[in-house]
Amino acid sequence: MLAPLCGASRPYRYVRATLSGAFNNVPLLLLALRLTAAGTPYPWRLMTGPSAPPPMVATADVDSASAWRAFGAIASSSRWSAPYLSGGTLTLDLGARVLPRPTTVAITSMVSVGALIEGEPPRNATIRISPDGSAWTTLLTATEIPWSRTDNVIETKTWTV
Repeated sequence: MLAPLCGASRPYRYVRATLSGAFNNVPLLLLALRLTAAGTPYPWRLMTGPSAPPPMVATADVDSASAWRAFGAIASSSRWSAPYLSGGTLTLDLGARVLPRPTTVAITSMVSVGALIEGEPPRNATIRISPDGSAWTTLLTATEIPWSRTDNVIETKTWTV
């Protein structure tokens, strides 16, 4: 079991991202979601599967089998996607490790109009954290996020929270 980080005024175990509003009639593409707290990136190790490395577990309301990819290596071939109209929600359970209140949130995405992979970045994002998975604190609400409209350009948007 990993101990809580020093300086955690309130330990948070869960991170939830709700994404919506693609620009066109294509799925949302999310390449990565990263948070930083007390100088430490979260997740602190890149995920390689739905519950790897332990004790982390990534889930989603749509395309749950690929949810971990949002917390893995940043690559155009490793992504999580959601329907363009309804969007979707990702949840990361840090398990025994807890994080102090994050200071930055970063979302990485791209526009892809290729024949095999089509998708666009989310226009809207809400990021929440929770100590117990039931009481949530909103860190970020971003609307009309401005993304490059250039095909296959990986782009990261970062906010101080």
